[in-house]
Amino acid sequence: MKVLAGDFPKNAQAWALHDRFIFGDKRRGEPVLYTDIENISLDEETKKGCIVNILLLDGRRLLALMSLEEYMQARASEFDAGGEVEDRRQEAIARTKRVRQQMAAQASQEKRIKQGIAAAVVVVIAYLMFKSSDEQATSSANEVALEAVPIKQHSTDQPAPKRGVAIADDAFMSMDKANFPKAYKKWGAAGFEKINDLGPKAAQLIAASETCDALNVLALSDERSKPKSDIVFFGDCANGKRFYVSEKDIESGTKAVSVNDLMSSREDGDYIQTCFDHTASSLKFPSSFDPSWLSATVYHAPTGGVVVQAPFEAKNGVGNTLPFNTRCVFDDQGMSPPEISNR
Repeated sequence: MKVLAGDFPKNAQAWALHDRFIFGDKRRGEPVLYTDIENISLDEETKKGCIVNILLLDGRRLLALMSLEEYMQARASEFDAGGEVEDRRQEAIARTKRVRQQMAAQASQEKRIKQGIAAAVVVVIAYLMFKSSDEQATSSANEVALEAVPIKQHSTDQPAPKRGVAIADDAFMSMDKANFPKAYKKWGAAGFEKINDLGPKAAQLIAASETCDALNVLALSDERSKPKSDIVFFGDCANGKRFYVSEKDIESGTKAVSVNDLMSSREDGDYIQTCFDHTASSLKFPSSFDPSWLSATVYHAPTGGVVVQAPFEAKNGVGNTLPFNTRCVFDDQGMSPPEISNR
């Protein structure tokens, strides 16, 4: 992926992973979740790749050159994102602010470490020069300087030791009235207190799953939660697995199973047949439904959702046979009503 224009540096490295963009260093750069995309469109397909126009929920824009696979992964965010747009916008703005504060604090800390190491080297050199002859002191100082620099590099680059399945430090962001005003109106102070108490417990439940390699994101699911009655979290792991964990799951200690694993238990042919059955039953003349099995496509989103698209012919309301398209979206809770359009 290459940044062409917009609110991100054009000269910095950029990565399009399975669930997020990373701007800068792949391990420590600024992450932007695909679910924070408000709109994504393909401007042009070139020999070098796809020129893609992206508008983020926090207002930032991005024009990027991406491969077709990278574009399709990001495009799938429209199927994965749930909840009200304005609530998601507030969450995205708060998340961006928090990430940038953390990156600024990390940069400041690294600067202090560098300054401390430099000062320590100077002190050691001065001490050795005072204690020994000029020639011996210079030799000793060079040795100390050569040894001091790798110490810093090692301590900075060495990853933290794993403790079971890793949970990112910023995986769950506590909810407060200032950052989530619309959600606060629905849940109130008591609801937020309960959400913030259950969040870390939901993270631990997902981390205990055998199929999650590292939990990167955990947040309240606006789509599945019911204010003041049922709290449901969604969690995304580094390997693309998505989990939904309810308040009841946490209380009972139910084993977390990813949407991906639940959805992969069915064959593509089953999804196509289910889509065709629902499409036919929604028509004015169901018996006239004539689908094209060979032209049907099944797309598996990175976070587990499945989308079936297929052309078909059928009689319209006045009895004329016309060409149409159908699109069916599945998740672990079932299938949404088929979307039928003219072809």
